[in-house]
Amino acid sequence: MFIEKSHFPGILSDIYNVNPYVLIDNLNKSEDVIFDETLNSHLAISYDAVRHILKNHNIYTTKPLAERAEPIMKGKVLAQMEGEEHRIKRHIILQQFTGNILKYYYKPKLIEIFDSLIIDLSGKDKFNFIAELGNKFAILSTFEIIGIDHSQFDWFHVRLKNILKFAIGFNLSEGTQKSSLLSAEELESAILKLIDERKISLKSDIISFILKDSEYNNIINDSDIVALTLNILLAASEPVDKVLANCIYHLYRDKNYTDKLLDGSCSHNLIIQECLRLTPPVHLIPRLIEVDSCIGGVNFRAGELIYSLIPSANRDEKYFISPSVFAPYRSYKSHLSYGAGMHVCIGAQFANMQLSIALEKLVPIINSYVEAEPPKFDGVYTRGAIEYYLKRV
Repeated sequence: MFIEKSHFPGILSDIYNVNPYVLIDNLNKSEDVIFDETLNSHLAISYDAVRHILKNHNIYTTKPLAERAEPIMKGKVLAQMEGEEHRIKRHIILQQFTGNILKYYYKPKLIEIFDSLIIDLSGKDKFNFIAELGNKFAILSTFEIIGIDHSQFDWFHVRLKNILKFAIGFNLSEGTQKSSLLSAEELESAILKLIDERKISLKSDIISFILKDSEYNNIINDSDIVALTLNILLAASEPVDKVLANCIYHLYRDKNYTDKLLDGSCSHNLIIQECLRLTPPVHLIPRLIEVDSCIGGVNFRAGELIYSLIPSANRDEKYFISPSVFAPYRSYKSHLSYGAGMHVCIGAQFANMQLSIALEKLVPIINSYVEAEPPKFDGVYTRGAIEYYLKRV
């Protein structure tokens, strides 16, 4: 059964963009799927339906990424890969994102980055949390993985914003598409130059790691390294500022949790995971249906496109009591904001560490600031604050 189309205005409607969560909370998640006229596709809205789609990668494939991601990544992204190719390239990245490397190499560097950003803001009575803190922290953290000099922030930032428009935008103008593809070419050239430099002098970044390990010499070429690097650069930097801003947003609306963080009765991770559940940075995940299938009694044909609506799954009352309430202590915490199945977010551990470092540093000073004005939210594929001004009390 379908919810009547008139009950849901559609993902691309103006009313949805103003506040999607009001509409999402009103969806009947027991229906599993609805039809969205604005997308001309189905939406999976229940927790069970979304998890089913994400876990069954052979039935619901990531082929839509060939059109949306591959042109700007200059090759296949990890989420498109399967079998041995996926295993090898996933292993490469995981080796750099987990364990002792994460704890003893990256953590001190991320602390240093965040401390320097806080110092830069210390003399300001008002600042944009997104542009001056969250976004810089996310991108500079990613620079540490790839080995990009921090002085190149502005150059990379402009081009990352351009390719992001291509990756997550709808109905893009011809000019925007050309600008995005040009930025992708410029980023490719910059990374190829970085690869050439590392061939002469290896360092401690992921490009050097791939080049110096003979196991990968006959498997991964320069083009593969470019695609992997751009994949990391975009995926690891784009959502973090959104989640961090959402954490602050929720803490301002329930100051009790700020006190609990300060006295140690609530962990930073509980706040982060609840923010990820309630206001995830990734809203839509497209999949192509490869074989005729059925979800919740609705039949689908091979070749159809279906979108998973992540915030809807995360607010399914079947799994989450009072799902629209910010409740870090809730018993069931298995949100789908990092995905599920074979293509679950590979950088989840790194992202959680980034967010924990930032939140731990921010909480002691959060009472010194208030919102200068409510944050402005935007986005369809990904959603978060695009402007968030704080001012000193």
